[in-house]
Amino acid sequence: MNLKYIINNGFYIPIISYYFFNYDYFLFYVITIKLFITNHYISFAKFYDNKYIYFKSLIRLTDTGHIASIIYYFYPDFLPIAFNVHFIISIGYWLTVVLFDLKEMDDSKNIEINKFACRLACICNHSVPLSYLFYKVLYLDNINVYFDTLTLYYSFLWCYVWFIFIYTPWRFITGDPVYSVLSNDKPFCFSFSIILIMHMILFCGNFIGQLSQSTLYELENKY
Repeated sequence: MNLKYIINNGFYIPIISYYFFNYDYFLFYVITIKLFITNHYISFAKFYDNKYIYFKSLIRLTDTGHIASIIYYFYPDFLPIAFNVHFIISIGYWLTVVLFDLKEMDDSKNIEINKFACRLACICNHSVPLSYLFYKVLYLDNINVYFDTLTLYYSFLWCYVWFIFIYTPWRFITGDPVYSVLSNDKPFCFSFSIILIMHMILFCGNFIGQLSQSTLYELENKY
């Protein structure tokens, strides 16, 4: 394993992130995972056909989850929306993987790319933030933020803004569908059904947040 391999695959990033952000593991995680993904597309751009691949780390809905995490970190009242965003990112991802065989559209087979590191980053992206935020929903000592209709509306707005102003222009310019379930070889009805399912997932996320908080409130008052 040479130095170029280590740098290109981002193995140095956790060390640097820990040096600067060891005082907070959540911030350490968010910065590390974001830098790792960005480093990947910059280092291995030559192995992809898309000439805009340098910007791919800013395009996916998952990438907006990093923004939601940072907003929550500095403004804890953003918790319900951050939770909802990560709920649709994580549950939507695993559901489409299991039921609809979702595949990575950027899946270069080049031996310079460490597949295990990429897979680990993908799994973390679609599990760690949601788990952490759900923990905060359940065990926040002084709950002053609530899931309601407004948080659901703002969460839908977040996803619509991404779809209209980020995903749509990206697909129009590059032809990259980002997600295999939305690719051109899929029937329109199938892709539309996926979008409807994502709406239901987001609704369920907000409902679970409401249910969790109301259950905690009842338990606290009961005991």
